[in-house]
Amino acid sequence: MKKTIIVSLIVMILLNLICVESFAADSDSQPEYPSQFDSTPQENGEATVKNADGKETSASILGTTYSGSTVFKVVANAITVVPQAINQVIKLFVKSTSEDETSRFTIYETVLGQYEIFNINYLDIPENINEDTSLMGIIKYNVIKYYRVMRNLSIAISLFVLIYIGIRMAISTVASDKAKYKKMFGDWIASLVLVFFMHFLIIIISYLMQKGLEIVNNVAEAWNFSGFEEDMYSGAISNFTKAKGYNIFMAVLIITILTYYQLKFFIYYLRRTLEVNFLVIVSPLVTITYSIDKAGDGKAQAFEAFLKELITKSAIQLIHAALYVVFIASAGVIAVNNPLLAVLFFGILSRTEKITRKIFAVDDDGFEKTKVPLAD
Repeated sequence: MKKTIIVSLIVMILLNLICVESFAADSDSQPEYPSQFDSTPQENGEATVKNADGKETSASILGTTYSGSTVFKVVANAITVVPQAINQVIKLFVKSTSEDETSRFTIYETVLGQYEIFNINYLDIPENINEDTSLMGIIKYNVIKYYRVMRNLSIAISLFVLIYIGIRMAISTVASDKAKYKKMFGDWIASLVLVFFMHFLIIIISYLMQKGLEIVNNVAEAWNFSGFEEDMYSGAISNFTKAKGYNIFMAVLIITILTYYQLKFFIYYLRRTLEVNFLVIVSPLVTITYSIDKAGDGKAQAFEAFLKELITKSAIQLIHAALYVVFIASAGVIAVNNPLLAVLFFGILSRTEKITRKIFAVDDDGFEKTKVPLAD
């Protein structure tokens, strides 16, 4: 992304030099009267000027133009074909995998949980599958089905662990060994409780996340943020026919950067959905490692790492949603005079997971690990 910004700035400076302004002037003015030229950009129309005899006369003037505007518009439209195509492909994917009707894919609807394909809420799970069941409903149904299989397998493995602990306790003659296996037995009980409690933990996380998103959605609707991205995107596209020169370049830059972050959030949330579903499936097996890890060094590293990952992956959407409201509230004011700077607020938002992981000591590069071709 740094390379993209540097290249964009270089191109912007070059185009600013190439697409110079040509100012309006009276066609009747003579070169020997340079003071009669007005260096202020003007619109097409009429103006009162002095001719060579010093008399006032009415003359037609041409408004400000930019050299090479027509060619630049063609090039700009060609450049934005790819970003606009990417947005359309993402929109079609979201639309085809759920019942969501969307005119354009947006980060707003993604982080605020308005796309079903990214929904990891396990409060609403279909009891059976039929032809009306959505794709996400089918995925959740199968996730829970395999979760139950893994839970039964974990219980069976736990019984073998219990038999092992019992035998070692029975044959141990040293007091320290007996104390050790008694402690393992206590940890085994804790791991067995976790096996049966895990689905309650998943439901609690889903409930808290859902309620948090409802609050953020209410705030966002009250402040009317829903059309921020679409307005900025549509405004940039309309500049291809209305704006000239440098402003066209700014429109291209806005569309390219905004599409880049939309693609990055799309990839991240799609990957996040798959990862959380996988974590739910294997969660019963992870609980078995609790007693084994505790017996080694008194710490359950595997279970703690799993729990941090599950909570971080689930809660990051709520953090994204809250920060979106905060940053876009500021960006909305800035966008009036500097829309490009407003778009770059999404760069701050995309680094949220990395910061969150550092705070909670979760090992991973987080959001920055997501790479897309546009970043190169």
